[in-house]
Amino acid sequence: MFKPILGLKASADPQQLASRLRYKPEVFEFYTSQDDFSQIGLRRLKEAVLEVQNQATKRIVLHQPMKYHGEFLEMITPKKLLPELYYFLEKSTNDLLDLAFDHDCQVLVHGSYELKNPQVLEYYGSLEMARQVTFERLDYFSQLGGQKILFENGISPIFFFGDPTMTKKYWTGAIV
Repeated sequence: MFKPILGLKASADPQQLASRLRYKPEVFEFYTSQDDFSQIGLRRLKEAVLEVQNQATKRIVLHQPMKYHGEFLEMITPKKLLPELYYFLEKSTNDLLDLAFDHDCQVLVHGSYELKNPQVLEYYGSLEMARQVTFERLDYFSQLGGQKILFENGISPIFFFGDPTMTKKYWTGAIV
């Protein structure tokens, strides 16, 4: 009979963490917010990772924030158009990868969300160019993170694993 693996998710908030750890999950996912990337926030996140490792499991996933100041963290965020958002995408990914390498965790980032900001797609001029930039950015982060980074599927036309056209163009013959 199949034995399910218990995985739980929480922020680094001590009360939330305590409520999940009493169940001794086999996999633990931290969802993060922009507040977790200050000096204090990163220290709190590191302490929470260590607490989970000491009390429950070594199998930890650090989930990159979805938003920064209300804007989705899109891989195709143009540096010229939205420099602060672009910087946060870079910084948060690198900070999480540092934690992952230091404490043997995984980092989960999204290839794309639903493109709520039309300026982002307009900047690239076409869906095809936006896809190309997305895959270049994913490749960049893949090289930085190696086996420590995972990319979560989305429902965006830019990054949607399962779309037959994208599968044929980008993944035919690739090991996925």
